[in-house]
Amino acid sequence: LEVLDLYELIFERIGSEMLAKDISLYALGLFPLLQYAATKVKEKLIDIYEKYWIPLTFDLIPCLSGIIGALLPGLEEKSETLDKVKMLMNRICDLTDKRLFFRALWKTI
Repeated sequence: LEVLDLYELIFERIGSEMLAKDISLYALGLFPLLQYAATKVKEKLIDIYEKYWIPLTFDLIPCLSGIIGALLPGLEEKSETLDKVKMLMNRICDLTDKRLFFRALWKTI
């Protein structure tokens, strides 16, 4: 959780413009987490995606396949974060180009 707090502090300080510019750097550290994380870490990670990444809208397109791949493990039937991940995926789909979203989804699967 402390590492996620650090990410949150960085995102707060650099702002959305710099986050969009350097998104690939932060993606490398965040994307693999959801699959293996404990419930508290998953919830915090999803909150970070909602608060800092979703507002980037079209700036998410370069890493769309990565974020979809990162969120897919949260869609497991018995996942405690299933509803939050579904909502997050729907928001990403609505805020980016739907055609690109589904292309990235099928590419990831």
